[in-house]
Formats: sequence, C-alpha cells, structure tokens
Amino acid sequence: MIETQLILSAGVIIFSIAALLFFVLTGLKKKSVYSYAFLVSIITLISNLVMLDGSIVAISSVGEPLYYTRWLGYIASCTLLMYSISKVVNIPQNLLTRLMYLTGITMVTGALASVASGSMMLGYFIIGGITYILMIVIISSKGANKLSWISKYVHLGWSVFPIIFILSPEGYGVVTLSVSIISYLILDIFTKIVFYLELGKRSLDNL
Repeated sequence: MIETQLILSAGVIIFSIAALLFFVLTGLKKKSVYSYAFLVSIITLISNLVMLDGSIVAISSVGEPLYYTRWLGYIASCTLLMYSISKVVNIPQNLLTRLMYLTGITMVTGALASVASGSMMLGYFIIGGITYILMIVIISSKGANKLSWISKYVHLGWSVFPIIFILSPEGYGVVTLSVSIISYLILDIFTKIVFYLELGKRSLDNL
C-alpha cells in the first residue's frame, strides 16, 4: 500500500510539473496545442490526487483498492487527446463526432469493469474493447498513415492500457496493484506528456 501511495504521489508531482510547463508554453509559444496539453495534464493531476486521497475507491474481495475513478478521469483527458489526434490527421467532422462518443463509451465501460467481477467484468471489458477497436480502425484508415509518428502513441501507447487492465487486480490479478499503477503512470507520461511535447515541436497546430 505504501508503494502505491508513493507511485500516485509521483504521478501528482509529474503532472503538476507538466501542467505548469504547458501553461508556460501556451503563453510563450501561442500554440493551442499546448492549451490542450495543459488541460489534459490538469485532469490527470486531479485524477491522481483523487486516487491518492483514497476516499473514493471500491474494494476488491481481497481488500485491495480498485481505482475506478481513473477511468472517469480518462473520459475527459482521453477525449481531448483523441480530439487532438483527430484534428492533426484531418479526420472528417462526422467521424470526429463518432470518435468522441466511442472514446467516452470505452472509458465508462472501463470504470464499470474495474468495480465488477467475473462474467460482468469480462462483459464490460469486451464492450470497451470493441469500441476501442472501432476507434483504432477509424484513426488508422482515415488519417494515421498521413502522420506515421502518431502511430506509436495510438497503436503502442493506447493499446497497452487494456492489457494492463486485464492483468491488474481490476481484471484477473496476474500482476500486483503496484505494478499496474506504475504501468499506468508510465503510459500516461508517454501518451500525454511526451505526445504533446512532440506535437508542439513539430508545429502541427491546426487544432
């Protein structure tokens, strides 16, 4: 439990620094991409604070906390991320709207799966997996080939999240809570901080 608190504290510190950095870059560079990065960092910071506080958690059958609020935070942060990616690769407006609600459904089912068990957990996970695959298909077929550098964030970064989930105590408990928490933190850094820094560096500011 102490390890988990330390990891979540590290997340709070890292995304506090990221939020400050992107706030400063928004003022200095005058690029809207950094304002999106700031919002994503603030949302992730709040999410880590809620988990660190520990008052809004579910408890597993073996007494471990289940941080379902992570997925509620992802509804906002990942929707903003998907919007950023979609605008950069020029996804048409009708498909952009579809991506927005597919992202929301994926994260809601993640929250439901994290507090469910047995067949219900698997059912929610499968539904979320289907909506996630639909998101990837749209991004891959309609624009990701135009900017191949984005693929590593979508196909590598985003796609690891469901794997970590199913292996975590929220899923089948193959890995410990600490391992899953630190894995999520590393993925958050890669898909949110590193992604937006590279996006800003490439001056792709058509958001």
